[in-house]
Order: sequence, then structure tokens, then C-alpha cells
Amino acid sequence: MAENNNENNNEKSGNKRFIAVIVAIVIVVAAIVTCAIIVGNKNKSSKPADSTTEEVEAEDGEDASEDADEEEEEDSYLEEDQVMYDDIIYRVDKSANTAFVESCEIYDPKDVVIRDTVELDGTEYPVTSINDSVFNGFDTILSVVLGENIENVADDAFYSCYSLKSVSSDAKLKTIGANAFSACDELDKVLLNEGLEYIGDDAFSADPLLTEITLPSTIDTLGATVFMDCEKLSKVTLTDGISVLGDGMFTNCYEIKSITIPSSIKKIPEECFWSCEGLKGAFEIPASIKEVGDNAFYDTYITELKVPMGILPADDSQFSGFDGMDDLVTIKVPAAEKKKYDEYYDGYDVKVVTY
Repeated sequence: MAENNNENNNEKSGNKRFIAVIVAIVIVVAAIVTCAIIVGNKNKSSKPADSTTEEVEAEDGEDASEDADEEEEEDSYLEEDQVMYDDIIYRVDKSANTAFVESCEIYDPKDVVIRDTVELDGTEYPVTSINDSVFNGFDTILSVVLGENIENVADDAFYSCYSLKSVSSDAKLKTIGANAFSACDELDKVLLNEGLEYIGDDAFSADPLLTEITLPSTIDTLGATVFMDCEKLSKVTLTDGISVLGDGMFTNCYEIKSITIPSSIKKIPEECFWSCEGLKGAFEIPASIKEVGDNAFYDTYITELKVPMGILPADDSQFSGFDGMDDLVTIKVPAAEKKKYDEYYDGYDVKVVTY
């Protein structure tokens, strides 16, 4: 009996030790698994930060690469004698040591500023001209500032800039090309500098809001119809010293009511005041005028005209300088030419008187 009890006790004690070993192993394994999970989670939580950093760095690198590509692309289409400022391309003429405006690279500029100078290869070049048609049809332009070195605005440079309201400049312009500022619907005032020598055909024609103009004494060439269809033009100053007017110069300028022609002008060209309906009543052609072109006063409302010696040629068969003056009632002529005018107006309701 005693031996059996001892055996049973020994068996129970062995079982307890076995169970304790198993439990210990389970605890160790659980601890290892737990540590592995914790370490794994830490690694996972750190990886997105590293990934984000890498992505940001990659994006920054791409942006920098794109910027560099854009700069390289911008430079790639410029020729070696071209530079660009504010989307305007200038071309340098090294032989003349000058530059000119060649083109505009955007389609909707608003305030155009032409630079005084541009730099190429470390050298400054004055910008002296604006090329043909550079801003032709750009109907978003509101204002233009010309650089102080601009001497030439070429043909059609600002043609049909319908929204252009102002042109300002300290430039010493010498030439304004044909149609340079034509069909600028909002342009109401233009200042022309002394030193200006040439204005081309239709340079300011069809500018319906232009109200006044002063032509400097230095002009020696005027194209045809420079101010034609400037319907609101009412104040015209011809500076003493100006030597020419242009054919059809003020055609359809309905608001011109008077104009003083300086003694430096020798000819009123053909159709110069065609349909200047504001010219009414008495009008005197100054003694300095030696020639009147065809239809110079056509469709005006002049009722009394005083003319100087020598306007009506000896052979008056081809003379039509006073044609179309349907409201003319009286013409005052030098006494020595009265007979010639009597013959010319024979059959018309025009009274010829002498002065």
C-alpha cells in the first residue's frame, strides 16, 4: 500500500513538471510572436514616411526637370540674335547696333510696354523700331507705352487694335507707317512729337473716337487719307512750318468746323476736305496756296469762299478743285481774275465778286 502511494505521488509530480514546461514554452513563444508583431508594425509605420519622402523628392526632381526643360525649350526656338522680354521678341541688328520689336508670343496682351533697350551677350542695344504687323488685330490691347528710343512704327503695327485707348511715349518718332494705328476704335487722343517726318497712308484712319490732332512742323511727307473716317475729329492744329497735306487727308471728318492753314503749305491736295460737313459759311484759302487739287472741298457746306491769285489756271477746262460745293453762293476773287471766274461759273448760281 505504501509503495503504491509513493508511485502515485511521483507520477503526479512528474505530470505537474511537464505541464509547467509546456506553459513556459507557450509563454516564450507568445513573447517572441508579440515582439515580432511589434517590430513589424514599427517597420510598417516607418515605411510610408520614407516612401512619402522619396515621392516628394521625386516630384521635386521632376518639377526642377520640367522647369529646366521649359527654359531650354524657350531658348531653343529663339535664334542667336533674338531675345524675349514679357512675351515680346526683339531681334538685334549688331551691324546697326540697334534692336527692333519682331513679334509677340501671346494672343491676349493688355498693356504693352516696349523696352528702351535689350541685352544680348552682355551688350545693351537701343530698341528703335516696331516691325510690320507685330500687334495687328490684337483686340485685347488697352494701352501702349513706346520706349524712348523708338523712331519708327512700321506699317500695320497696331492695325485693328479695337480696344486700344492710349499710346504714350517719350520717343522721338521719325516715321509712322501706313495703317499703323488705323481702326483703333477706342483711341481718342494722339500726341505727335516734333521731329516726326513721315506719316503713311491711313495711319490713323477709321479711329472714330479721335477728337484732336496736332501735326508738327517737321513733317515733310504725308500719305493719303491719313485721318479719313475719323468722324469725331474736331480740332486740327497745323503747326507753322509743316509743308504738306495728304490726298483725302480729312475725308469724312464731319466734326471739323474750322482749320487754319499755315503759310508754309503751298497746296491743298485732292479730296483733302471731302465731306467735311462741319465746314460751313465763309472759308478763306490763304494767299500762300498756289494749287487746289480735285474735289478738295467736295460736299462741304461752305457758302462763301475767298481765293487767292493764281488758283484757277488759265486753261480751266480740267480744273475741278471747287467741284461738289453745292452750297457755294459767293466766291471772292482778285479783280484781275474776275473775268476768268465769271466764265468758269457761267450757268451756275454762284456770284463772283472781287476784293
